[in-house]
Amino acid sequence: MNITIRWSRVATKCNYCSEMVPKDTPILVWYVKWGRWGKRFYFHPECWVKDRVWHLGDTPKPIDSRGRPRITLTDEDRKSRKRLINQYNRLSKHVGSEYDLKLLEIEEKLVILGGIPKNWGVM
Repeated sequence: MNITIRWSRVATKCNYCSEMVPKDTPILVWYVKWGRWGKRFYFHPECWVKDRVWHLGDTPKPIDSRGRPRITLTDEDRKSRKRLINQYNRLSKHVGSEYDLKLLEIEEKLVILGGIPKNWGVM
């Protein structure tokens, strides 16, 4: 699909309003190709904008639903949460009861700051 705007070389019929586009005026040419076949559509520049805006009415608006929803935290809380998660990751590599107690303390603090990350599988 190629869209170009140029000066019309001959008088051409607009595909939107069906009026003629006079020679030596701006014309928008939209070339659409399907497999081996292709077709050119000719528009007044303003008619093409009207056509595309009309087409947007048929298209549903995109919904930002990819991934998990963001946690609404202040910048200060976000930094402290990230610091706690990094600290948890460092301590989780060690084995021992003293480390387990520290990990539990970090988990309790994280519950206050937006909850424990779901991929941890804790609680």
